[in-house]
Amino acid sequence: MSNFNSADIAAFKDVWVFCEQREGKLMPTDFELISKGRDLADELGVNLCGLLLGGEGIENAAKELGGYGADKVIVCESPLLSVYNTDAYAKVICDV
Repeated sequence: MSNFNSADIAAFKDVWVFCEQREGKLMPTDFELISKGRDLADELGVNLCGLLLGGEGIENAAKELGGYGADKVIVCESPLLSVYNTDAYAKVICDV
């Protein structure tokens, strides 16, 4: 992982939305968050990025997010992410 200074806010860009899934299905709130994220990203002139973690086959759900306005979707797929685990999800999100 590269080093960064969290005080250097110029290093942070784009609007990211964590998209929750259960058993490979997106949650209804994901679409609301993507919609609001789209508004904010447009206002700031940056990209909207959806972040989706899950187990095998999660990429199918990721395609839906693009259709709702995400410019980019980062998919982290692993059998270890099939069932939500705070430590595992936090580690992956921080690494991304």
